[in-house]
Amino acid sequence: MEENIDLTPVTVVADIGSGTGICSRLFLENGNTGYGVESNDEMRQYSSISFQAYPGFHSMKGTGENTGLKEKSIDLVVCAQSFHWLNPDLSRKEFQRILSAQRYVVLIWNDKTKERTASIRIMNLFAGDTKDLDRNITAVEVL
Repeated sequence: MEENIDLTPVTVVADIGSGTGICSRLFLENGNTGYGVESNDEMRQYSSISFQAYPGFHSMKGTGENTGLKEKSIDLVVCAQSFHWLNPDLSRKEFQRILSAQRYVVLIWNDKTKERTASIRIMNLFAGDTKDLDRNITAVEVL
């Protein structure tokens, strides 16, 4: 991601469907300000406790369709193993609202098979043609 979307420590990241914060931790360790957006109270509480040592971590109650984040406040949206829970049309509108000029969304799946047809179908719904994509971590520019 550092190369493909110019990820630096000043990049502000929203981890949508952050759960216990497994993905958020990677960005926090990189020095990023991170917003963990999670609708499940127990998971959100767990990440809040786990990341007390990271002043740049902000736990938010919300969903992909309604993050609660300010307009144009985010440089990068990440959905790690969570995008399948979201409504593609409504979350796309919300991501466009919260994203700044960089406008990247990263959808991450931990696929253990070579066949990722479900993941590709979801990305097609959200961002259009993905026939040239062949990696588990995919940056998708939001139009």
